[in-house]
Amino acid sequence: MGFDLGGRAPTRKVGARAVPQTAVENASGFGGHAARQLAKQAIPIGLTFVVLALFADQFATLDRAAIWDAILNVSAFQWTLATFATIGSFWALGRYDAVLHRHLETGVDRTSALRSGITAIAVSQTLGFGLVTGALARWRMVPSLTIWQATRVSAVVAASFLGGWAVVVASCVLIFGLPTGGLSAGVAALALLPIIVAMGAVVASLLWSTVSVGRWQLRLPSIQTIFTIIGLAAADTLCAALALYVLLPPEVALPFGTLYVAFLLAFGCAMISATPGGVGSFEISMIALLPVVPMDTLVGAIVAYRIIYYAVPAVLGTVALAVGPRNHHKRGADIALEPVAPALVMPRAIETLIKGAPRSEAHFIRQGGKAILSRNDASPDWITAKTGQALVAMGDPLTVGSYRSAIDMLTAGAAAHNRLACIYKCGARMAVAARRAGHIVAPIAQEAWIDPATFTLESSKRRQLRRKLRKAKDVVITANPKSMPWAEMREIHDQWVARHGGERGFSMGQFDETYVRRQQVFCAYADDSLVAFVTFNANDAEWGLDLMRSSDAMPDGTMHALVAMAIDCAALAGVPRLSLAAVPSAIPEGTCKKSRLIAKVRPLFDAATGAAGLAQFKRSFAPNWETLYVAAPTWFALIAACFDIGRAIQSPNATLEKDVKPLKQIHKEVKRSVMQ
Repeated sequence: MGFDLGGRAPTRKVGARAVPQTAVENASGFGGHAARQLAKQAIPIGLTFVVLALFADQFATLDRAAIWDAILNVSAFQWTLATFATIGSFWALGRYDAVLHRHLETGVDRTSALRSGITAIAVSQTLGFGLVTGALARWRMVPSLTIWQATRVSAVVAASFLGGWAVVVASCVLIFGLPTGGLSAGVAALALLPIIVAMGAVVASLLWSTVSVGRWQLRLPSIQTIFTIIGLAAADTLCAALALYVLLPPEVALPFGTLYVAFLLAFGCAMISATPGGVGSFEISMIALLPVVPMDTLVGAIVAYRIIYYAVPAVLGTVALAVGPRNHHKRGADIALEPVAPALVMPRAIETLIKGAPRSEAHFIRQGGKAILSRNDASPDWITAKTGQALVAMGDPLTVGSYRSAIDMLTAGAAAHNRLACIYKCGARMAVAARRAGHIVAPIAQEAWIDPATFTLESSKRRQLRRKLRKAKDVVITANPKSMPWAEMREIHDQWVARHGGERGFSMGQFDETYVRRQQVFCAYADDSLVAFVTFNANDAEWGLDLMRSSDAMPDGTMHALVAMAIDCAALAGVPRLSLAAVPSAIPEGTCKKSRLIAKVRPLFDAATGAAGLAQFKRSFAPNWETLYVAAPTWFALIAACFDIGRAIQSPNATLEKDVKPLKQIHKEVKRSVMQ
């Protein structure tokens, strides 16, 4: 709840009385919502009673004594097995909450999410009206949640389980067939539908990180989340079916696969009925699907199953609700992922990080869509960006520290956000540390860099550069003009965008006045008109080439002249290194010299990635070349993250997940280490 400067809760007039805004919304909104949810259950409950009436004669023939004997004949060993199976099922149920809390980014730690999820399911599956009772239970067990957040979590858990269940039941029907025998082409086609939908969800997650539905923008679950939900649905239902299976008498010769499919189908009927625990619908469905099992024996096993799977958890859940929430050690709570909003002047701690970073690309944090990953220990800080599938650490860490500690921090931070960990464009030392940590490492780019102090045009390797500079001898270059020609720069930028089909992003700078004001800017004039400009990010370690914008009338060689002027200025300023930025290439420069075949292949690769022109431009300066690497824990993570990064570079506004939250206070320990 927010508070004004006087410490009062925000209020809204209701008649002649001022009532807290939140209280009004919770009292009226949730009450009406609950009433609507209860009303929606009327139809399925009514259908359940109709079905029960149709099977009334069949139930009348049940031998209560035989059912009671079946329950009493369950051995201690069977009860023990059923208990362990029930525990496994509820563990999977709790994991739903943990996974979806991370997806919804509620900030609830894993232990609290597990406990609240298990408690909510244990109580709601027995009481019925799962959305309402589950929301109230989660609200009770996690005080940090509002009632609306608890309702949202309950709804997402229910919807995700339904999707996972559909995939599991479809797969099992295709594998084991129907319990009643035979699998027609129509049933097989129907079973394929949920699997196709799941595959479509995976493709959608890969192509779009968010979708807009009216005024609402929804973040799609990552592929990791989708497969986790399906896996948890399989584990949950498998353990639940196993709990029932072990309670059957040993003389019942029934393959587990047959019972599992029947259980899944009966469970679906129970969900539709919306009665507490699916009472009636579940039993009728199981009897209809398993005619080979004597009815009395089957009903007896189901009653025993309801005792161990419904009654006992309901009692324990009620006790947990009475005890209430507990304080747990929040695993990973010492890891902070702080989004940084674009600003001309960052907070002092951020500016200090940028100034002392090993690479000037740390300035990219000024563009938004980035965050600082930090930890309350000696782990170095890192600039990260969230894409649909991955948490991407950009380059090397911002501060000095253990590379292995930084990798562990990234892995934990990615897991806390249901994402894959990826390190993008790191140096050789970090790549070695990642490989030692078990990550897949691959070259991704070649960075050109120059030592400004030793740079000279009098070199045989720079003949092409000298020719280009002679062509641009009439161009006038201004370094960091006092009066920046913003209107002309915007016009040139627009022309450049029109020629190149759009502006890139993610790890490439974008033209923005606030961003450019913090850069080294070099402008080129021909006949007193601005024809091109370049910008460099600058910190204590290096200057890094960023924006290169030119008009349609730019004389040949102008870009070479601009960069040459920047090198001269960097030398005067005592800058130890000037980076000409990287070109996408997985083939190191040195490797080309060792193999004629690779030397012939590399130009084809550069042309395919659009780097041929940039590479040729940078080679004219005869720079040093450094291989940059990408690393991820698995091949799948590496491929998925690279696909995401490629899309984010090509379409930054459509794919990169930007946080709109304001910058929070950076952890005290991080600030202390930065200021020292």
